[in-house]
Amino acid sequence: MGAANMALTVILRLGQRPDERDPILMLDAPRIVIGRSANCEIWLPDPSVSMRHACIRRSKGKTVIIDEGSLNGIVAAGSRLPAQTPHTLRDGELVRVGRVWLQIHLAAGVASGPEQVEAAAMALVERALEEDGDATCPQLLVTEGPDEGGQFTLAEAEHDYTVGRSEGADFVLADEGISRRHISVGRAGAAIVVRDLGSKEGTWLQGVQLPRDGVPWEDGQSLALGSTVLTLRDPLAGALAEMMVASDVKMGNSEYELGPPTTPAPAVVAAPAAAHHEVEAPVEEDRRILGAELDEGIGGVDIAVVILAFGLLALSAIGLMFLLG
Repeated sequence: MGAANMALTVILRLGQRPDERDPILMLDAPRIVIGRSANCEIWLPDPSVSMRHACIRRSKGKTVIIDEGSLNGIVAAGSRLPAQTPHTLRDGELVRVGRVWLQIHLAAGVASGPEQVEAAAMALVERALEEDGDATCPQLLVTEGPDEGGQFTLAEAEHDYTVGRSEGADFVLADEGISRRHISVGRAGAAIVVRDLGSKEGTWLQGVQLPRDGVPWEDGQSLALGSTVLTLRDPLAGALAEMMVASDVKMGNSEYELGPPTTPAPAVVAAPAAAHHEVEAPVEEDRRILGAELDEGIGGVDIAVVILAFGLLALSAIGLMFLLG
């Protein structure tokens, strides 16, 4: 019988403060591998992350994370975990895999597909480039044709840009040999995808004619339309390619001392004052009320017990006098 799947929501914390742009992955698998390899369920293309860095699995009814002998290890609960030693995860816990902080929620959701995993990986690469002050947006460079030397930036990741002769196109070219709306270009996960929009003369990527469905356009490749040649410059793809072939980078001691990203403090609702009366010292009025309640509670049985007690005391006094006399 196979192991039961785990339902996890993992947030890649790319900064020190919560940000709605932080990528969110929802995972549903019996074993979740974390690492720099694109084959991992949580793909973290950072040089401080080993190709197969860690895994999350179920153990004795609990969800645990295990360092699989990585170079830079895992930090959880304020300390580095020993290799191959399971650490039980709490809902909402922050753990660091190499330099990357993950916030893990033990919650169900619709499992993320490959495109979401790739988009999360690219967001991590983008943040690294931003911190180094490098450009992050893809650009179309006109390397041949009437507009040679021109360029166009694909600034929005979620947008498909049109290229053509029409003034309504996003990138307008003066080439009379191209259609009014010739191609569209946009990002899909980790790839830039180009589509021919039914142009009259067609489009060729590296000498191969484009189909209508669209194909990935890789960094440095050239695209011919009319007498124009466009070359793609994709800083994210270039940086990702370098990270995937690089050796693991050892973290410095000062990096281990960095604390986790801040998280919003949970809302604390003060209890009403009445809920604290039992711990307050009674005032004088309270004592009088308490005494009145006790007086009202004396009944016939209580009076009989008092009379009997006095009678016993009297008999004891008489017996004592008899012995002394």
